[in-house]
Formats: sequence, structure tokens, C-alpha cells
Amino acid sequence: MSADNHFIFAMVDGPSESNSTSSYQERPCEGALMRILSFVFTAYGDQVGSYVCVRHWRTPIPLSSHRQPPRLFGYADKVNRWIRLARVTGRYSILIFLADNDRFSDTPSRQDQLAAGIAAALHDDSPPHRPIVIDGVAVEMIESWLLSDPELVAHKQSLPAGKCTEEFWGDERDQSSHHPKCLLLRHVCAPRNWDYSDCIQHWNVGKAVENSPSLRCFVEKLRQAATELDLR
Repeated sequence: MSADNHFIFAMVDGPSESNSTSSYQERPCEGALMRILSFVFTAYGDQVGSYVCVRHWRTPIPLSSHRQPPRLFGYADKVNRWIRLARVTGRYSILIFLADNDRFSDTPSRQDQLAAGIAAALHDDSPPHRPIVIDGVAVEMIESWLLSDPELVAHKQSLPAGKCTEEFWGDERDQSSHHPKCLLLRHVCAPRNWDYSDCIQHWNVGKAVENSPSLRCFVEKLRQAATELDLR
């Protein structure tokens, strides 16, 4: 693949998953998803970002992909329309849809919404192009995945005992709460005078996978795709 050939399309919540700026390195750095892709697609390593086209969930969908039957809503509708557009253009080999769960408790679940959109877009053979589609839900958010790396938490700044990092939740407005963003600030950023991007740069994906079921599930789906396309 050449660097101008984006063979991966990724839909994420925001810049923290794709790219941001690190005060530690004073240059643009990889977001959490890019670190995960570098970890899995070893054939490309740190250069994998050159092959990824990233969009955010709020990105307007091109007119040519307006809703098609069956009628869907929310995440399911967006996934369905982006996949249909990719099938028409034939441009991407892999489509990734990654969303935070954010303690979403309605029915259908966020995971079910993504799955419904994928099923609706791939149920027929026209257009013939069928990219590999990977869905992932960070429980409860990307910050929970970062906290799953025990080496990232500052020395003597142990997290609340008795809980998996995916169980932490609280009021984001209360800096003393167990909300993942607040925990990351107190136990990782503040002790080292880091910003969010520094956390991502020092994040050990391999260690985090061992402690986060939702991250492990997402990585396994990526590994299957990498094996199928001989990119490992």
C-alpha cells in the first residue's frame, strides 16, 4: 500500500482517539486508536496512521449516502450509511466503528446499534465490494482503556480497590469522583504534570488489553482482520 492509499476508514468519538497534541513532545502525536492499530498491524507499525482516514461521529455524511431502507436511527443509521458509501466507492479494505459506551443503558445497547447498522449495510451482494467491518465499544470510555494499563498509573497513586477499570463512573463535574476522566487526571496526569496526549503516548496497549474485556474484544477483532489481510 502506498501512503496516499487509505485502506482503513475509522469512525471515532473525537480527537483523543485519532490525533492530538502533546505538550511533552511539542508535536502532533497519535491518538488512542492509532496506538491500538500500531500494536495490531505490525506490518506498518508507527506508520499505520498514514493509511487511515478518520472521521468523527458528528461528521456530516455525504449526500450520496442518504438513508436507505431499512429505516434506522442514531449510531445504527450512521454505520449503515457509511458502509454503503464505502461499498459504492470500493475504496477501503477495513472499516472501524469505535464508540464510547458512556454508561448508555437504553435499549438497544450501543453495541447492538452498531451491529444493526453493519447487518443492514451488508445484507446483500450489491455493490459487490464487501470491506471488513469492525465495531468496538469502549466501556465505559477511552479513558477507561487508558487506566487499564497499570504502569500508566503514577507510583503510589493506586486506583480505587475492588473494581475493574470498566466499572469506574461518577460525576465528571466533580474532580474527586470516580469518573474515568477525573481518575486519569488525578492518578496519571497531575502527579507527572502531563496532559491527556502524554498519557496516550506512554500508554502500553499490551498491558491494558490484559485488564480490559472491551478493549481485548476490540483488539481481537482487529487481529482477525490483520491476519485475513496478511498485515501482522
